[in-house]
Amino acid sequence: LNARPPLPDFSAGALLGGLVPATNRSRPARIRCGTPTWRLGPPGLDPEVTGTSLQVVFSEQDQWSSGSLTCQGSQTVNWIEPASSLPYGVRLGARAAAVPGRPTASYLTVQWKPMCENPSHIGLFLLCFRASDRLLPGAGAGLVPFTSLPSAPVDLPEASPCEYVRVEKSQFPPDPDMTLQLCLQDDPASSPVCTSYPDPVCSGDCCHCCSEPNCPCEGPGGGGVRCCAQIYAPLQQQAVMIFRASTVDPSYVFSLMSFEYDFSPSDFLAGFRPTNRSDPPCLDSAPACAGCDGPAATCRPPVAPYTASDVGYIYWDLRRSPTFTVDEQRSLAQAKRVCVRVVKAVPADVDRGLWASAYPSTAGGNASGADAGGTLRGFEPSCSYCFALRGAGIPFFVGADPLDQPYGTETADVLDFVVGTERAVYLMGASAITPTPSILLEGSLPGGAALGNQSQVRYPGVPSGFATQRLLRFRPQRGQEGTTHRVCFTVFDRVDKSPFLCYSLNVVRAEVTWQSPGWPVDVVGGLLPWLVAAGCTYRFKLGATSQYQLSVEVQALPRVQLCSDTNIPSGIECLKLPGPPPLKLVGPSGQDIGVDACGPAGPAVEGRACCGNGRCDGAEIRSSCPADCSEDDGVVLVTQAPMLVVGNLSSGRGQYVTQAELTWAPPRGLTGRHVLLCLAAVPPGGAGLVSQLRIARQGPTLCLFADVQRCQYCVPFGASMQDVGLHLLRTSNWPLLYNANPTIQRPNFLLGDAQVLSLGPIYSVRPGDSLLSIAGWSRSTVKSILALNPDLNAGDILETGQQLCLFVCSAATTEGSDAGVMSSH
Repeated sequence: LNARPPLPDFSAGALLGGLVPATNRSRPARIRCGTPTWRLGPPGLDPEVTGTSLQVVFSEQDQWSSGSLTCQGSQTVNWIEPASSLPYGVRLGARAAAVPGRPTASYLTVQWKPMCENPSHIGLFLLCFRASDRLLPGAGAGLVPFTSLPSAPVDLPEASPCEYVRVEKSQFPPDPDMTLQLCLQDDPASSPVCTSYPDPVCSGDCCHCCSEPNCPCEGPGGGGVRCCAQIYAPLQQQAVMIFRASTVDPSYVFSLMSFEYDFSPSDFLAGFRPTNRSDPPCLDSAPACAGCDGPAATCRPPVAPYTASDVGYIYWDLRRSPTFTVDEQRSLAQAKRVCVRVVKAVPADVDRGLWASAYPSTAGGNASGADAGGTLRGFEPSCSYCFALRGAGIPFFVGADPLDQPYGTETADVLDFVVGTERAVYLMGASAITPTPSILLEGSLPGGAALGNQSQVRYPGVPSGFATQRLLRFRPQRGQEGTTHRVCFTVFDRVDKSPFLCYSLNVVRAEVTWQSPGWPVDVVGGLLPWLVAAGCTYRFKLGATSQYQLSVEVQALPRVQLCSDTNIPSGIECLKLPGPPPLKLVGPSGQDIGVDACGPAGPAVEGRACCGNGRCDGAEIRSSCPADCSEDDGVVLVTQAPMLVVGNLSSGRGQYVTQAELTWAPPRGLTGRHVLLCLAAVPPGGAGLVSQLRIARQGPTLCLFADVQRCQYCVPFGASMQDVGLHLLRTSNWPLLYNANPTIQRPNFLLGDAQVLSLGPIYSVRPGDSLLSIAGWSRSTVKSILALNPDLNAGDILETGQQLCLFVCSAATTEGSDAGVMSSH
């Protein structure tokens, strides 16, 4: 019974740690080169499903019947094998492994680790399989083994025994995750006291001597530069900076690391040495790495211990008996630039020749492409993590307190704030001669900022064991967006002052980034108008991300900029049109399209539409101009509350995403028009807080410029040709409509959901035409023409070349000198 070959079976979903996906061209299984992990699901909003292999499952459906007895499972899958050649390196498991608990189903395991260096391993692949069944012992006669045959059309149905697989190319080398600790020890017999700093950030271009006199990198007047993070090492202590690095994703091909240091040995009086070890040595017995005591500026140990997570150390021994002189203390307090970076090694199992061709910037080293230890390396290092190191004899700012609260000395020089949200900046100063130094403000604070009282906190880096803490709070006010305020502080201990610690308090505007999977066209993307049909329903999910908590709403009086060779700066996105737009859509400057409010005398430009003229024309719809447009425009927007996705609420540095779903069903009244539908991201303080710059997917609005096609209509589910004729054309003569759609074979068996139907040919107006004359020769009526062209009014004067939708007796070209020009749409 039902004698069929084994069929693909996707019901398992996941099997023994592997994926059993039903794929197609637009939703393939994915695997990153250099890794064995399979992924299913598009990256972005949808969660990914991962597995260690791809499982191809076939199941047997045949039954055996004898008299009144019918038995399932009289056959089973005999073998599963490839139906076409597979890429190099694909490994297969047993030809037909039994699925647990499924006696009539078997699977084939597919494993692959594509080679990043092999161009033939990158791209979209189609892996096809076939299977054969066999009789089980004791099965009835009459069943014959069958073999499945794969099929591979343009897009596979879910029941096809073929899988689409996309191999993605990794970017090398990825920057590592890094952490930094500062450990202090004043006595070899005591345990070091360690404090964690925030994770270092790429800062190779930072200035280490900001606020110091004659700083060469700060420039005249200061400002305009990025200042390095500050680290202070107290005198009479041995300071150890501990760097730890690990790969962001252990599956990256680059997984082995070594540290490199960049500094000037002449900047340090003595006792400064970096090293690179897998195990931390004793603080007092750590040997200096080779080359660091000489004039060379870069220290790289000759044989680096490569590990997947490595540790690097910088030692600075500031213990001196007798103590440093005042001049030496001032020299130590001057900033010294130190940079750390990570070099990653390439595993030894790659093809070196192909690797050098595919990734030439990472295949450096000696002539053989290997370091002194024989390991193939990519000498393209990570970015540099630079900081300013000072010896703290005079008062100094401390990087972090025992509670690991963030302090400005360890963060970027520019601090971002948002209007209406308070953010606190912790200041902590210490001195070797007093437990209560003062933290003083130099200059004034902006409106909305306040400096709190000073308090004493524990700090083990000075003899007293205490330091001073002070809190700067800033809540920007409306009107401060887009401004930057420079504030500076110093630590005073009744004898001397520390160098200035300065911040730029930057009040940001809302920079909105749009996520719009499936969005057909947007202004931010700079694409052409989108073609739509009346009656169809379009749904899109989208998200707006910003530092502010946004609401997403349909914009009234929207506007977008047109592309041209003269008015758009390089890198700014705009709307591209294939030809000149209709005059009624263009703004007064001629460089944009939108909906303007009418002035006291009407539109700003003669012949242009405006909101308030009593006619729903131009780019208007009800959502953008309810004063003119009373008909429902079919726009429905459902939004969710903003969610915090990055940062935390108390810091004021979070990123929020507002998700929404837009549903649009253009009504017949929009047929033949170009309309503009824009979604605006609005923060609590109003749209004025939003940055107007459009770059990539960043911009204040996300817009659709839609061309609602003339003579096109989306048929509702279950309709027939007769239903459409009665509803749209007010006629029972449905064969005329049938004649206008020659591709439809069965008029009484329409039409799937959302099928677009042509209502007739398109006619181009000729000189001398009027609605009455056209209605006469086309055997129609003026009323019928107006119904098919809702953008027309009875008193309109037709323009030569203007297009009209007609419902005539034939969809073919009408002959005769008075027929005009018609074409089947």
